[in-house]
Amino acid sequence: MEEQYEKIEGYLGGTLSTDERTAFEAALSADAGLRAEVALHRQLAASFADPGELALRETLEELAGEEAYQATTVPQEAAVRQLTARRGWLWPVLGLAAIALGAYFFLPAILGSGNTLPSANPELEAIIERGSNPVYDFELSASQLASGGETQLRIEGELFAANLPADSSFVVQVYSSDPEDFPAKPLYSTVVRPVEDKSRPPMGFGGKKAFSVALEAKTPDQSNTYYFVVRDKAGEEVIYAGKVKAQE
Repeated sequence: MEEQYEKIEGYLGGTLSTDERTAFEAALSADAGLRAEVALHRQLAASFADPGELALRETLEELAGEEAYQATTVPQEAAVRQLTARRGWLWPVLGLAAIALGAYFFLPAILGSGNTLPSANPELEAIIERGSNPVYDFELSASQLASGGETQLRIEGELFAANLPADSSFVVQVYSSDPEDFPAKPLYSTVVRPVEDKSRPPMGFGGKKAFSVALEAKTPDQSNTYYFVVRDKAGEEVIYAGKVKAQE
């Protein structure tokens, strides 16, 4: 458990070597449980930036500090015995803290307003984490225009590609945060054709051209987070994914 925790922290913190990151991403793609764990760690990391979680963070830091103190002030053999004995309960304490924070973030979304959907889709979060396809480099964002029985989203941004035929098109789909909806049950699906921005010269290595992408999607009001996915023309390969937080 400790080794997995360190791998996840290294992955999120960008401290893994290239080989370690490649191996971890392969495991991430194959293991839905690991993707859920990474999503939770990311949520917990964000929570520590919230002043409301300061007391819990200080408690964890005190525990870590006490471990270091024991290791440097008692005789070496006694310190080893004590650290070995206490490590057994230190990780459960951290685990309980993670569960408590998870409940703090997820229970209000589940119980507060009758919304039974989770606040994040681990599989789509993993796709977002991997980033854009190197051949079709999308940079898209979404905003909520209106809600009230129906949510209207605007998805727009740019695509950068070196070779893109004039009739190229992509499938854009919108999903709720319910993991059971992806990939078979999108709330919205349409075909878009990027428009070349001829005012901008080719950029970077390979001379990529800039194309604009814009569409508006209407979906039922049934999610606290909406994900948008770009697929190839055949609707098979996922090229890009992003998300937008629904307004209250």
